[in-house]
Parts: sequence; C-alpha cells; structure tokens
Amino acid sequence: MHKYLETCCVAGIRLDTDPVRHVRLFPVPHRLLDEEKQFGKYSVVEVDVRRHHADRRPESLRPNLDTLRVVDTVCSRDGWAERVDIARPLIQPSLCAIKRLQAADGTSLGLFRPAHIDSFRLTDASPRTSEQHGIVNQTDVLHPDHRPLEWVPYEFRYRFHCHDDSCRGHDMGLHDWEAGQSWRKFRRTYPAHRLADVLRERWWTRMVTPDRATHFFVGNIAARPRTSSSAACSFCSLTVPTVRSGLRAMSALASPPAGRVSTCRSRSVSSSTCRAAPGAAHARSGAARLISRRWR
Repeated sequence: MHKYLETCCVAGIRLDTDPVRHVRLFPVPHRLLDEEKQFGKYSVVEVDVRRHHADRRPESLRPNLDTLRVVDTVCSRDGWAERVDIARPLIQPSLCAIKRLQAADGTSLGLFRPAHIDSFRLTDASPRTSEQHGIVNQTDVLHPDHRPLEWVPYEFRYRFHCHDDSCRGHDMGLHDWEAGQSWRKFRRTYPAHRLADVLRERWWTRMVTPDRATHFFVGNIAARPRTSSSAACSFCSLTVPTVRSGLRAMSALASPPAGRVSTCRSRSVSSSTCRAAPGAAHARSGAARLISRRWR
C-alpha cells in the first residue's frame, strides 16, 4: 500500500559492517509513521530489512517498519566530531570518482567534499505529475487528519568543481528534506518578495563559509541506476561540520538540506535487523544500526 501513499527514501550508513557502508531504505512513509517511530536526522534506528527486489541498486533495502525502533542520536558536539568519525571511511576524493565507481559496479550513494563551490541559485521546480497528485489525494482519503505536503516551487541548485584533474564542473539540485521544509517555514514568516533572499542566506551564505567543511551526500535514481551524467545524480543532503573537527587531512562534513541520509552497519544484508541513526548506523549480528537522512 505504501506505493500509493506519500513516501520518502532514507539513506544512511550501516554500522554493523566493517568498514561502515552506505544504505538506502525505501519505502518509508515518514510522516505517516507512529509518533514514536518518527526519527530525526542523525537518529540511530534499528529495523528489520531485506533485499529490495524492485530496486537493483546495491545499497537499497526494504525495511519492515513494524520492527522500527529509534534507539539513539549521534550528537553534534565538538564540531560534529562523532558524526565525522562515523562518516570518514565513506568519503570519496570527488564526485567524478563516485561516478567512475557508479559506472564500474553500480555504486549509487556517495559522500565527498567539493574543491570549490562556485555558486547557488533557485530555479523554478517542475510541477507535480498526475501520479504525484494521485498519491497526495489517496493519502488525504486514507489519512483525513493528515496535513497534505505542500509542493515546493523552487529547486535548490549548486555549481561546483571536484578535486579531480578531469573535472569540468557540476551543476546539481539539492533534494534534502530540510530544504523543502525551510521554504514551507519561511513562507509563513516572511513576505513573498523576501523569500528568495532568505533561502539564499540559509543555503548559501550560512552553509558555504571558511569555517565549515561542507560535504555533499549524493545519490542517483532507480530509473537510471547506471547513468553517469550530472543529471543522474542529485544531492541527498549537505553536511556541515566545522573545519577544526578532525578531518583536517581530508575534509569534514557539512549540514544537510532537503533530505535525510541513513547510515547502517550490518553483517547480514539480505535479511537483517538494522539499528540506525538518520545519517549513520550500527548493528549486531542479525541486526543493523544506522543514522538516517531523508530526501524528497
């Protein structure tokens, strides 16, 4: 039934594997979950999972939401030191390197720090499709007390270059849950003529500064799992730790915008219990723990 309701992807880091690795949980009807199961970003959750046979991307798993438990949170103290330690093994040298992995073995999630973030802009978003309108309407019928999710009329886009000699630059959209939510919040707080400036201040001025080691979580879509064009990848989120937080030799993280990413650590991938935090995860044998984030 989730196919016909409002759902989101949750990406993160599996903590029950050595080394940790990326994971994608789908479908997750996050806003329709019971209150005690509605995890936040960088929450640690446990959930039973199995292979997602309709999604062949190697990181994708289908969760049994009846088993979902929120068990912990990875804090942001000391410049995100704990979050950085969890994510460090997953940092790739560039988006160009991630796309080469994608072509070689189907890798569909990645984390990297750009060499230079050139610009940020807001563009007009594509209107909802008839299928998306149908999902909203069906959710309203089955959950009449549930407030419909407002369509966000903007796309949040960044231009940047990689630490790669062959990089010709990238132009990608941000699909972090927080980006969309910031528009929904600000439109009730600021007059319409100020919205664009306020969003730019939130996602450019405050995110890209000398004291922040801004990293990008990226992923592709199931319909084009091996496409290596820039259009095939999008931001799951930004992550923003401070530069002093310990990734000095490589980089740190930045804070996430329009989606959430989960990290899960697990020894059993085909059918396991996953303990995870939105954005990161950890697990015992037969169980996985992860940190999650979600995106639209």
